[in-house]
Amino acid sequence: MGRTPKPLSILIHPSLETLAAVQELKEKGHWITTSPARPDGSACSPWEFDVILGPSAWRMTIELSKYLPMMLKEVRSEKYPKGTTDAT
Repeated sequence: MGRTPKPLSILIHPSLETLAAVQELKEKGHWITTSPARPDGSACSPWEFDVILGPSAWRMTIELSKYLPMMLKEVRSEKYPKGTTDAT
């Protein structure tokens, strides 16, 4: 497995850190971290990352904004299963 000539910065949820796929990405040279900080330790915004991975992460771009209502409906159905009306 070679190193990628175009590495990405990837912010991941700690629960995903031990996944084999994540380890492979690290070996290929991608910068992967569980906290929003640069390799030198300085703070940065999560929005500076190329990819954000998490158990409940969704991708949204200007081109995909027409799907925002559908995405919100899906997230609600996952967060509040059928028959549930609130967070309690």
